[in-house]
Amino acid sequence: MSGYNGFSMSNNAVDAYHNGEMPLSQWTKKAIIYRYHEVCTENDCEVYNLSKVAVKILKEKLLTCTSWHHTSLHYNRTDFYDVDVDVCDSLTNDMVKEWENTKSEKKKESTIERWEVAYLVWYGTRNHPHATEIIETVDFDTSKSYVMTKNGRKMIKANGFRFIKKVN
Repeated sequence: MSGYNGFSMSNNAVDAYHNGEMPLSQWTKKAIIYRYHEVCTENDCEVYNLSKVAVKILKEKLLTCTSWHHTSLHYNRTDFYDVDVDVCDSLTNDMVKEWENTKSEKKKESTIERWEVAYLVWYGTRNHPHATEIIETVDFDTSKSYVMTKNGRKMIKANGFRFIKKVN
């Protein structure tokens, strides 16, 4: 395992960073605009237009998931993103002006569902880790990427987390 910014990740993830791909959380407005100019050659959209657009909108409109890689000591699956060349090449100043005046896309509708879930609780030492699977019934807010359990917040995309069955 190699490291980048202090995190453990696969060699393929390190290569993805070197090719300009990053997890969504790592993309800043400056990085998106810089990468836009690296990969988009057939467009004459000006930098100052993109700099007026909110970073959240730029992430929604210009970035696309290009791959996933294992990260952390527990081999979590992390999606990596890059600027979408097709979107960049079709971009117009009118589109950018519309983005300037747009609020980020609305979050999906929030509904509460009751689920039986399984997740791992880790204990032991770093050199000798042990995990116990916990099965619990929780209320899941469908607009969130996590659930609250008796053991704290658990990410639904984490390794070891799974939905077992919906409870009525």
